[in-house]
Amino acid sequence: MNINVPQTIVEKIRAAWNMSAGHFMPPSKDKKKSALDSNGLLICRGVECPYRAVCDIPDEDIEAAVNGTCLKEVAVLVVRFAGYCKEFEIEDHDTVDIQQVRQLVDIEIKLIRCNKFTSANPHTIIYETAYGNGERKLHPIALYELKLLNQHSRLLKDLVATRYTHR
Repeated sequence: MNINVPQTIVEKIRAAWNMSAGHFMPPSKDKKKSALDSNGLLICRGVECPYRAVCDIPDEDIEAAVNGTCLKEVAVLVVRFAGYCKEFEIEDHDTVDIQQVRQLVDIEIKLIRCNKFTSANPHTIIYETAYGNGERKLHPIALYELKLLNQHSRLLKDLVATRYTHR
Protein backbone atom coordinates (compact mmCIF):
# COMPACT_ATOMS: atom_id res chain seq x y z
CA MET A 1 0.00 0.00 0.00
CA ASN A 2 1.54 3.29 -1.11
CA ILE A 3 0.44 6.71 0.09
CA ASN A 4 1.18 9.53 -2.35
CA VAL A 5 1.78 12.70 -0.33
CA PRO A 6 3.08 16.02 -1.69
CA GLN A 7 6.68 16.57 -0.58
CA THR A 8 5.88 19.97 1.00
CA ILE A 9 3.40 18.33 3.37
CA VAL A 10 5.89 15.58 4.24
CA GLU A 11 8.51 18.21 5.09
CA LYS A 12 6.07 20.20 7.26
CA ILE A 13 5.08 17.04 9.11
CA ARG A 14 8.69 15.96 9.63
CA ALA A 15 9.55 19.42 10.98
CA ALA A 16 6.50 19.57 13.29
CA TRP A 17 7.12 16.12 14.77
CA ASN A 18 10.96 16.33 14.70
CA MET A 19 11.31 13.32 12.40
CA SER A 20 14.38 12.30 10.45
CA ALA A 21 14.12 11.70 6.72
CA GLY A 22 14.48 7.94 7.25
CA HIS A 23 11.41 7.58 9.47
CA PHE A 24 7.87 8.71 9.10
CA MET A 25 7.35 8.82 12.85
CA PRO A 26 8.98 6.79 15.58
CA PRO A 27 6.89 4.99 18.19
CA SER A 28 6.76 6.39 21.68
CA LYS A 29 9.82 5.44 23.74
CA ASP A 30 7.87 5.81 26.97
CA LYS A 31 7.23 2.19 27.96
CA LYS A 32 4.95 3.27 30.86
CA LYS A 33 2.32 4.59 28.47
CA SER A 34 -0.16 2.31 26.77
CA ALA A 35 -0.68 2.38 23.04
CA LEU A 36 -3.86 4.33 23.68
CA ASP A 37 -2.06 7.41 25.00
CA SER A 38 1.24 7.04 23.16
CA ASN A 39 2.44 10.23 21.47
CA GLY A 40 4.08 8.33 18.62
CA LEU A 41 2.29 6.53 15.85
CA LEU A 42 1.67 2.87 16.56
CA ILE A 43 3.82 0.17 15.02
CA CYS A 44 1.75 -2.29 12.99
CA ARG A 45 1.54 -5.64 14.74
CA GLY A 46 -0.57 -7.28 12.05
CA VAL A 47 -2.95 -9.87 13.44
CA GLU A 48 -1.52 -9.23 16.94
CA CYS A 49 -2.71 -5.60 16.91
CA PRO A 50 -5.21 -4.84 19.69
CA TYR A 51 -7.26 -2.87 17.12
CA ARG A 52 -7.23 -5.55 14.39
CA ALA A 53 -10.89 -6.42 14.97
CA VAL A 54 -11.90 -2.92 13.84
CA CYS A 55 -9.13 -2.30 11.28
CA ASP A 56 -10.28 -2.23 7.68
CA ILE A 57 -6.86 -2.77 6.07
CA PRO A 58 -7.00 -6.01 4.05
CA ASP A 59 -4.96 -8.97 5.29
CA GLU A 60 -2.64 -8.90 2.27
CA ASP A 61 -1.71 -5.27 3.02
CA ILE A 62 -1.40 -5.88 6.76
CA GLU A 63 1.25 -8.55 6.31
CA ALA A 64 3.37 -6.15 4.24
CA ALA A 65 2.98 -3.41 6.89
CA VAL A 66 3.97 -5.44 9.97
CA ASN A 67 6.71 -3.72 12.03
CA GLY A 68 6.21 -0.48 10.09
CA THR A 69 4.22 2.56 11.13
CA CYS A 70 0.46 1.95 11.27
CA LEU A 71 -0.89 2.84 7.82
CA LYS A 72 -4.18 4.14 9.19
CA GLU A 73 -2.47 6.49 11.61
CA VAL A 74 -0.08 7.75 8.92
CA ALA A 75 -3.07 8.49 6.70
CA VAL A 76 -4.87 10.33 9.51
CA LEU A 77 -1.76 12.34 10.32
CA VAL A 78 -1.22 13.39 6.71
CA VAL A 79 -4.84 14.17 5.86
CA ARG A 80 -5.63 16.05 9.07
CA PHE A 81 -2.36 17.99 9.17
CA ALA A 82 -2.63 19.02 5.51
CA GLY A 83 -6.32 19.88 5.95
CA TYR A 84 -5.73 22.15 8.94
CA CYS A 85 -2.76 23.86 7.28
CA LYS A 86 -4.85 24.55 4.18
CA GLU A 87 -7.98 25.60 6.08
CA PHE A 88 -6.13 28.02 8.34
CA GLU A 89 -3.64 29.14 5.64
CA ILE A 90 -0.67 28.11 7.76
CA GLU A 91 2.71 28.82 6.19
CA ASP A 92 6.13 27.34 7.01
CA HIS A 93 7.08 30.33 9.19
CA ASP A 94 3.92 30.03 11.38
CA THR A 95 5.67 27.88 14.00
CA VAL A 96 3.13 28.44 16.79
CA ASP A 97 0.23 27.54 14.51
CA ILE A 98 2.09 24.48 13.23
CA GLN A 99 2.62 23.27 16.80
CA GLN A 100 -1.07 23.82 17.61
CA VAL A 101 -2.02 21.80 14.54
CA ARG A 102 0.41 19.10 15.62
CA GLN A 103 -1.28 18.94 19.03
CA LEU A 104 -4.73 18.79 17.39
CA VAL A 105 -3.66 15.92 15.15
CA ASP A 106 -2.04 14.05 18.07
CA ILE A 107 -5.28 14.37 20.04
CA GLU A 108 -7.35 13.24 17.05
CA ILE A 109 -5.20 10.13 16.66
CA LYS A 110 -5.70 9.35 20.36
CA LEU A 111 -9.45 9.88 19.96
CA ILE A 112 -9.48 7.45 17.04
CA ARG A 113 -7.68 4.89 19.24
CA CYS A 114 -10.32 5.38 21.95
CA ASN A 115 -13.05 4.85 19.37
CA LYS A 116 -11.33 1.72 18.08
CA PHE A 117 -11.02 0.37 21.62
CA THR A 118 -14.68 0.99 22.42
CA SER A 119 -15.74 -0.43 19.04
CA ALA A 120 -13.80 -3.62 19.73
CA ASN A 121 -14.97 -3.74 23.38
CA PRO A 122 -18.44 -2.12 23.53
CA HIS A 123 -19.23 -3.76 26.88
CA THR A 124 -16.46 -1.75 28.56
CA ILE A 125 -18.03 1.72 28.22
CA ILE A 126 -20.11 1.31 31.34
CA TYR A 127 -19.11 -1.29 33.86
CA GLU A 128 -20.35 -2.48 37.22
CA THR A 129 -18.16 -1.75 40.19
CA ALA A 130 -16.47 -4.51 42.15
CA TYR A 131 -18.64 -3.79 45.17
CA GLY A 132 -21.48 -5.91 43.81
CA ASN A 133 -24.12 -3.31 44.67
CA GLY A 134 -25.14 -2.73 41.04
CA GLU A 135 -23.35 0.62 40.86
CA ARG A 136 -22.27 1.43 37.33
CA LYS A 137 -19.49 3.77 36.22
CA LEU A 138 -17.98 5.05 33.02
CA HIS A 139 -14.91 3.14 31.95
CA PRO A 140 -11.61 5.07 32.32
CA ILE A 141 -11.29 5.01 28.51
CA ALA A 142 -14.55 6.95 28.21
CA LEU A 143 -13.30 9.47 30.77
CA TYR A 144 -10.00 9.77 28.88
CA GLU A 145 -11.93 10.38 25.66
CA LEU A 146 -13.88 13.21 27.32
CA LYS A 147 -10.60 14.76 28.51
CA LEU A 148 -9.19 14.57 24.96
CA LEU A 149 -12.35 16.13 23.51
CA ASN A 150 -12.04 19.06 25.93
CA GLN A 151 -8.37 19.57 25.01
CA HIS A 152 -9.20 19.38 21.31
CA SER A 153 -12.00 21.91 21.66
CA ARG A 154 -9.76 24.36 23.54
CA LEU A 155 -6.94 24.06 21.01
CA LEU A 156 -9.28 24.48 18.07
CA LYS A 157 -10.87 27.57 19.63
CA ASP A 158 -7.41 29.06 20.18
CA LEU A 159 -6.40 28.34 16.61
CA VAL A 160 -9.60 29.87 15.23
CA ALA A 161 -9.19 32.93 17.47
CA THR A 162 -5.71 33.61 16.10
CA ARG A 163 -7.15 33.83 12.59
CA TYR A 164 -8.94 37.03 13.56
CA THR A 165 -5.97 38.62 15.30
CA HIS A 166 -3.30 37.77 12.70
CA ARG A 167 -5.12 38.14 9.41
